Amino acid sequence: MITVAGLGWNQTATLEQAVLIVRAAMQTFSIQEISRLAVPDFKKAEWQDKLAQAFQAELVAVSKPVLIQMQPLCLTHSGIVAAATGVASSIAEACALAAAGHRPVLYGARQVQGGVTCALAKGEGL
Repeated sequence: MITVAGLGWNQTATLEQAVLIVRAAMQTFSIQEISRLAVPDFKKAEWQDKLAQAFQAELVAVSKPVLIQMQPLCLTHSGIVAAATGVASSIAEACALAAAGHRPVLYGARQVQGGVTCALAKGEGL
């Protein structure tokens, strides 16, 4: 079983905000470590690699078609995200689910802090 942190963010997001929200999500669900950090492949932040290194996690980029496939499993939906990306569900939740592999399950709904959104999922890996 692996645990994945999925992320979404706006243009103002910083590495510090990303670290804080991932740690907060891990604490909420009593998670000690994450195996993967999943991000949408159509968004880039200069801090993505540093964030993955901070958690000693593999960085995984998830394509929009895969995010769309994950929508039925997501717990939250966003009209703002849908208008901006064409993906109606939480990007963070869809990323976490996609990178968790077989039988993915969210620990809970996404969490938001500052300009970053984080969701945690578990699965059997790829």
